[in-house]
Amino acid sequence: MTPEQRALVLEMVAGRLAPADLRRCLGADVEAPMAMLQEAFNRRDAEDVACCLLLAFQFEAITSDDGPLLCGLLLAEWHECHEDVARTLEDLRDPRSVVALYEAALTAKAHRYLAYDDGNALARKCTWALAKIDTPAAWEKLEALSRCGGATLESFASKRLVARSR
Repeated sequence: MTPEQRALVLEMVAGRLAPADLRRCLGADVEAPMAMLQEAFNRRDAEDVACCLLLAFQFEAITSDDGPLLCGLLLAEWHECHEDVARTLEDLRDPRSVVALYEAALTAKAHRYLAYDDGNALARKCTWALAKIDTPAAWEKLEALSRCGGATLESFASKRLVARSR
């Protein structure tokens, strides 16, 4: 995306540009935000990843077919959209994302941009997503997280496990 295209996406998100007007400005590109997201991921372009995710959310373009790309994004260290990706994986409830969510929960503190809360929001979202996936593999990963040695993460995972038993 060009800087001008990114600016238009941000204008739409801010409510100053209608989605239909964005479509007219960006043309066919806006109709394929997930293809654009894949390209941004391949280029390791953090700004385009953020804008493509915004487009994908706006146009409800994310499907279960996008699970592997989202898992790759969740584990990539070079962007700042991990929480959005974890929330999206929670919504998808894709069993293929279990390992990525588990690993992301364990490494959430490693992201410098999340230092304001020690990565707790990301780790929490990962445990929510695992619980919503609701497969034996997801519950096994939550069990492992409940014994991982990090008090906060253990607490998040334990809460999901307790909620399951109710």
